[in-house]
Amino acid sequence: MAALLDRIRLPVLALGLLALLAALAWYLVTGEFGIPPRVLLVVGVLLVGIYVAIEPREVATALGSRGARYGGNTLLAALVFLGILALANFLVIRHSQRWDVTANQVFTLSDQTRKVLDSLPAPVHVTVFAQPGTTQTDNLETLLRNYEVNSGGRLTWELIDPDANPGAARQFNIRQYNTLVFQMGDKRQDTTGLTESDLTGALIKLTATVQPKVYFLTGHGERNTEGFTPDSYSEIKRALQGDNYQVETLNLLTTGSVPEDAAALIVANPQNPLLPEELQAIQDYLDRAGRLFLLVDPRSAPGLQALVERWGITFSGVVVDRGSFLQVGQVADPLSPVVQKYTFHPITKDLMRDNVPVVLIEATAINVPTERQEGVTITKLAETSGERSYVKAVDAGTLEFIEGEDQRGPITLAVAVEAEAPNAPPSTDPNAPPGTRPKTRVVIVGDSDFATNNALRLPLGNRDFFVNAVNWLSGSEALASIRPRPPEQRTLFLSSVQRNTIFFSTVFFIPLLVLAAGGLVWWSRR
Repeated sequence: MAALLDRIRLPVLALGLLALLAALAWYLVTGEFGIPPRVLLVVGVLLVGIYVAIEPREVATALGSRGARYGGNTLLAALVFLGILALANFLVIRHSQRWDVTANQVFTLSDQTRKVLDSLPAPVHVTVFAQPGTTQTDNLETLLRNYEVNSGGRLTWELIDPDANPGAARQFNIRQYNTLVFQMGDKRQDTTGLTESDLTGALIKLTATVQPKVYFLTGHGERNTEGFTPDSYSEIKRALQGDNYQVETLNLLTTGSVPEDAAALIVANPQNPLLPEELQAIQDYLDRAGRLFLLVDPRSAPGLQALVERWGITFSGVVVDRGSFLQVGQVADPLSPVVQKYTFHPITKDLMRDNVPVVLIEATAINVPTERQEGVTITKLAETSGERSYVKAVDAGTLEFIEGEDQRGPITLAVAVEAEAPNAPPSTDPNAPPGTRPKTRVVIVGDSDFATNNALRLPLGNRDFFVNAVNWLSGSEALASIRPRPPEQRTLFLSSVQRNTIFFSTVFFIPLLVLAAGGLVWWSRR
């Protein structure tokens, strides 16, 4: 009997260990602990137990040896290390923290998005219908995780492959890939955009109780909000719709007055004069605490000044700025001032904070009265660089400054006006003191080109400035902030002094210093 046990003890141990390894491999491959791995586990434990019963002294001796002690210590250290890793992983999952170390913070949500997430009135669930595994979908998942973290879990999301789950796609009536369905209670908002701006716009529309309406004046050759040519306004229309605005056109010859539901009226560089009755309709609208966004160019149709001259504001000439201007390659354009000088205001505060420039193209000067009128606040939003800027007559034959004829800077390029409205109805704001009446608000920019499709392609603050102005006009100051930023292209704007300093330092001054140092060394060793 002893001989038989001696012959089978090693095969029993080998089969037991093999059964245990097979059970582990089965579980790791399938991810399930079903009947087969359980049977293998029981058989392995039973066979190893039989071996221990056959050779108890040999097992005890092996466990008490120096190698076993060292092995046990090593195993214990490994188990402690794995335990620390498991605890750290548990804490990281329960207390998630993210750091964006990119230079331009491309993985950090904008201020506006965080405001929207902080003010979610109820939990929001996003269903994404997209093909998994693509670069586009991976980027979208990263963005949605960022939304989920910043919302404190009030925004959740899931990814559904419409090819693998066509039933869900039919249930949501999905007709194309990369469709996101936002749901809050029984409300739903879809978007096919995959950028932060698109997602935040969908959230704003989903949570908004009212959708303000913005009108663009038409009938006089104004900027076209439907066209896709470089000088049209279709991109700025899309940006306003992304901020939950309804955008429509208005022909005063047809309506006779500005509609009561107008959150703001935008007049963008009319080429033909407005008729007296049209000007009067806009004046009546302003007297009722209306909101006007006026964009004028040096060659805009005459008569627009009549809309704002009650506050002493006039327009003149074309602005030349030789201190801060747009330069593309070797082409410099002093008629395109780069605005980096702002006055603090809800429209400009975030542009100032992040040092975001705005470029105007062939702007006209806005002249503001020096004496303050009672009940009127005029804020200079943007100015030229300083004394190196000046105003020329529109048809001047030269861009050079002529002393005694041209007006030297700084020149005002944009203003915001807030004034008492004589015919304003009582305020409906429940937080306003009794008897409070809303005020007229007007924003004037001495250029309409800065908001065209072509200008919005530049990595600048033009889009932000325009949409911020509309938000302030309509009373939505909470949304007047930097829009979600596109990937930074790192355009550097240099003044003429800065450019000359860099050029002469690198080409002449530094090489001359090196030659001079070499000459001194040679002279000292001669």
